[in-house]
Amino acid sequence: NKFAVRRALLATCFIAVLGMLIPQVLFWGELEFTAIATMAPSSSLPYAWPTPGLIGFEMNSGLNAFIVGVAKMVTISFAVAGGYRGGVIFPFFAAGAAFGRCFTSIFPSVNVPLATLCFAAGIEVSFLRTVLSTP
Repeated sequence: NKFAVRRALLATCFIAVLGMLIPQVLFWGELEFTAIATMAPSSSLPYAWPTPGLIGFEMNSGLNAFIVGVAKMVTISFAVAGGYRGGVIFPFFAAGAAFGRCFTSIFPSVNVPLATLCFAAGIEVSFLRTVLSTP
């Protein structure tokens, strides 16, 4: 494909800018899942520097959790379209955790671990069209 390098550069630029604004969307989400699921301060992110990003974004409300979830899904789209290697399993889990936290801010009686894991599994199953278990 003659546009592969251009696609990769465009994806890199977009992901870098979005990551500087919302550091929770950086990396695959494997180590960031706990910080997203517990709405921990951005200082607990293991690989982001500066940890609050350029605008001091913190995941401290349902709206910010929704923003993280949408931004993570957009970041996944750009990474896949840019031709980057790697899987989408952990990034989908991270996005699901953010949507689960958004859900629990709207419905506070819902158990937080239950909501984050259900949203993570739901996004995983819907996008990858896989079953959760086999007989």
